[in-house]
Parts: sequence; structure tokens; C-alpha cells
Amino acid sequence: MSRHSAKRARSHVISVRLDDEMLQAVDLLVRAGLFQSRSEAASQLIKAGVQASGEWLRQAQEIADSVQKMKQAFMEAVKQKDVQTVSLLLEQDGRLAADYAEQPGDTPLLLAVYYGAEEVKELLLARGVRLNLFEAAAVGDVKALEKLLADAPWQVNAYSHDGWTPLHLASFFGREDAARLLLGRGADVRAVSRNRMENTPLHAALAGGHGGTALMLLDSGADAEAADSAGWTPWHHAAAHGLPHVAERLLKSGADVNSRNRQGVTPLGLALQKRQTEMAALLQAHGGTE
Repeated sequence: MSRHSAKRARSHVISVRLDDEMLQAVDLLVRAGLFQSRSEAASQLIKAGVQASGEWLRQAQEIADSVQKMKQAFMEAVKQKDVQTVSLLLEQDGRLAADYAEQPGDTPLLLAVYYGAEEVKELLLARGVRLNLFEAAAVGDVKALEKLLADAPWQVNAYSHDGWTPLHLASFFGREDAARLLLGRGADVRAVSRNRMENTPLHAALAGGHGGTALMLLDSGADAEAADSAGWTPWHHAAAHGLPHVAERLLKSGADVNSRNRQGVTPLGLALQKRQTEMAALLQAHGGTE
């Protein structure tokens, strides 16, 4: 029997001999991210001298609970932008940077970007974390995007766990080069997010205050009159964020300057509320009303 065959046979024997409590124990350890497979987890428990199945389950639960507490503390430190705690926890377990998640899809790096934890983001990137498609779009790593899309081009219009396409993320965070690459690879410029916002990449760019990215999206065929779930059109975002160069482009497109959101507020109304005097004057000069 070959060495490889013998290894497979040993793994098979381990799996066959596990009772229900033992299976629960090894599954806890695998889900905690400590081992890749049941056979690996079982082998480690056997090496540790654990005999009774009840003892397997007790020790596995203690280990899993400890790991979960560390994961929660790590993710909370990311949200709080506590770079010192993040660094300390990474020294204890380097896998926290890439392997652990608060929920499916919520990676530490994405949380750092979402919460504006710039130092934490740079710390995680410095550790050489291998980025997924959504992380690469959110941080604007064009090289990573190129490689990921070369390997899986059909993923260009994939949706993240929280309902965003890569183009939404690149647009919201103003990663113009990343957005341009995604568009060149076939990203849908009119894709609607699969979450409560139901917005487009153009809405996302404007909500992030990134006028240059918004203009590029408009050049690529973005819908200048699309409304999100709250009834906000690109005009509303341009007015609220004071983006007159985008407003000029919206005027040329013929988008309705007096569109109303679900609260009945027009772009001019928003400009006045946000004290965007230049935008308010521009809107009034082109027929904008409250």
C-alpha cells in the first residue's frame, strides 16, 4: 500500500469510529477554523490523549468558545478602529487577519473599510492578506482585481453577502481605477443592489461624494434618473453633497431637476436643507422648485 493510500485509510478509520458526540466535537473545531477537516481535528484530539467521547465534546466546546470570544473581540476592535488591540490579537493568532469572520462575508478587511478604520486597514494589508473580489474592489487594488477576474471573469457582476456588486463598492469608496477596470471587464453599470437600498453604482458614487467616479459612470451609460428605494435620484445626491460638476452633467442628460423622493423632497429642497448654496442657485437657475 502506498503512503498516500495508507493516509487515506487511516482518515477513513478515524471517521468510521467517531460516535455522535465525537462528531459534534470535531465539527465544532472545524467550524471554529482550527482544522480543515474532521479527520485532522480527530487526530489532534487523539494525540492530546482525549479518550471518552464526552470529554471530546467538553474540550472541543471550551476551545471553540475561546476562539469565538477572540474573533468577536478582534472584529469589535476593528470596528472601534483600535489598531493597538487589533495588532495585539494578531500577534496571538495571525489567522484572524484573513480566516475569521463575524458573519459569512464580513471579513476583517471589509469591516475596516466600512468603518473607516484606515490604520487597521493598512495593518491588515501589510500582513499580505489575500483579497477576495469585494475586498479588492473596496480598497481599489487593481492588480488583485485583474488576477481575480482573469481566474473567474463571470464573477464581475457577483453580489456580496450584503448585496453589493464589486462596482458598487469601488464606486462608493471612490476607487476610480478599480471601477474603470470593472467596467472594462463587463460590470453592469446599472446593476441594482440586492439590499434595502436598492441603488445603482451611480447612487453609490454620489453618496460617497465622489463626483469624478460618478462622471465616469455616466460616461459608461449609468441611468441619470434611476431612483433608489428611498426615491433618491442622482439629482438628490448631487444636491445633498454639493457636486455642481455632476449637476451640470445631469442637466445635459435631461434628468428631471424636480424629481421627488419618497418624502416628497426635491433636489432643491435638499440643497437648501444641507446649505449647499451653490447647488441651490444652480438648481433655481434651471427651474428647480421646492
